[in-house]
Amino acid sequence: MSPIRRFLVLGSLLLTLAAGIGCAGTDTREYARELNPLVGRAPLRHFIDRYGEPEKRTALDSRTEVLEFRVAEESLGGRGARGSVAVTTELRLTFKDGILSDWKVANAVK
Repeated sequence: MSPIRRFLVLGSLLLTLAAGIGCAGTDTREYARELNPLVGRAPLRHFIDRYGEPEKRTALDSRTEVLEFRVAEESLGGRGARGSVAVTTELRLTFKDGILSDWKVANAVK
């Protein structure tokens, strides 16, 4: 592979990676402002009332439960496009004894 072509390929990959990290960072900051004050305080019922029924509910042990919510979905496909691409924001909440103990947010391309 020629040096110019290698530079162009690596440059475009780095730009794509930087854009992806930048977009994910904004969502994380928004949820951090909202959720960090609730860690150790908010009950499980608060989040079910706010986000609806979870997409997935997993019991890790008798005291720990994980709920996963799909909180946002944005279609990236244009009108009349054959395939559709969507970016979803998934929120994963961990509860110990029914109280929020940890959270994670991630964007997924589907």
